[in-house]
Formats: sequence, C-alpha cells, structure tokens
Amino acid sequence: MPVHSNLYPPERRETFLDDVEQFAGRKFRCRRKIEYILLYAEQSGAAVPLDDLLFIAKFVSNAHSVLKRVGAGSDGTENLVQEYSKNLKRSADILRTLLPAEPDPVSEKLRTELLEQSESGLDRLLNFLYEVSWIKNYLLDTKRQGT
Repeated sequence: MPVHSNLYPPERRETFLDDVEQFAGRKFRCRRKIEYILLYAEQSGAAVPLDDLLFIAKFVSNAHSVLKRVGAGSDGTENLVQEYSKNLKRSADILRTLLPAEPDPVSEKLRTELLEQSESGLDRLLNFLYEVSWIKNYLLDTKRQGT
C-alpha cells in the first residue's frame, strides 16, 4: 500500500498539490522539491517521517513568524527558541531520512539546496518548510470539513 494512501492516491500527487496551492492562495516556489520529497517518501514507504515533517513544518513556520515579530531575545521566548531550534534540526534529519541512500542527481540537488549549512541554506529550508506547512493546514482543514 502506498505511503500516501491517507493523503491522496499516488496518481493524484500533482493535482493534490494543485489543491493545496489553491487552498494557500499562492503558487509554491518549492513545488518541485515538495513533489520529489513526496515521491521519495512513497518509494521508501516512509509514512511516519513524512507525517512528522508535515507537523514540524507547521510548527517551525509558525514559530519563525512569532520570533521574527517579537524577537528571539524577547521575554518569554526562551522555550520557543529552544523548541524552534530542536525542530529545525529534526526537520533536516527527517529530510535526510526521506532522501534515498543511493544518491541520484535530484536527491543530491535537494541535499545541497535544503541541507546546506549556511545562511542561504537555512533560508531555503525555511521557505521549503513554510510551503510544506500548507499541506498540513490543507489536511487539517479538509479533515475538519469531512472531505
């Protein structure tokens, strides 16, 4: 059974992301990266790491917005900063797990673009996680609506 049977049938990967983009009200700049991560998760049967990534992406995106708005050094943000850092690292670990052990050109490019230890690498990872968080938002909304 495909890993995404709870999200969408595998043949609907692209139309599923069309639905998520429509829900988000924007086109994803990281769409191809998301498609490949979903594909790699399907191929490996990695349902739990993918579910974890969706949850963590939503947390990291929301925490990033809060920390950007109030500042990481503000009173009461110490725990949020710790959780944000821990989950940002966990998201990178999950991506490493989802990418195939036998590298191919696409997975190597994803490793380089999303997991590079640099400021620009962090920006790319945060942008990717923000867009992935819309999948979680979409799933929660459609579940709430019973569709």
